[in-house]
Amino acid sequence: ISVAKYFDEKTDFKFLIVGNGGGRKKLEHLGEEARLTNLKFFPLQSYENLPALLATPDIHLVLQKKSASDLVMPSKLVSILASGGVSIVTAVEGSSLYRLVKESKTGILIEPENTYLLIESIEETLKQDLLEYRKNARQYAVTVLGKEAIMKNWETQLGILT
Repeated sequence: ISVAKYFDEKTDFKFLIVGNGGGRKKLEHLGEEARLTNLKFFPLQSYENLPALLATPDIHLVLQKKSASDLVMPSKLVSILASGGVSIVTAVEGSSLYRLVKESKTGILIEPENTYLLIESIEETLKQDLLEYRKNARQYAVTVLGKEAIMKNWETQLGILT
């Protein structure tokens, strides 16, 4: 909310929050209190609408708290990568999420819970040519996360293939 507030009167950037997660009502309330005009909320989208949704933003934000650094891999990241999306990812150095993004070069890594760094990263990322990130994201999705890649890995682990 504070990042959207920073950009609200300075730019024409829009922030979209999609889904019905547990924090949505609080975010909606904070957005209303701040009278943000650049923040829009949408309900969870159908599978059919997912490609259009993922193609909408110039950049995606994958924000993870420090305390959740290695508890879960954000499920939305798989869809973002598959769509060739570019993400700014907050991840603790050394966590699984950090290693994935760094090694695959699929996004911009910053430390979690640093509003100023997130603002700066958004501004700088939108000035860059993001084609390489998009290519890397799509390639990672196909070669590592794609059904064929997963099945081949599984078969290899079971010893079916030599």
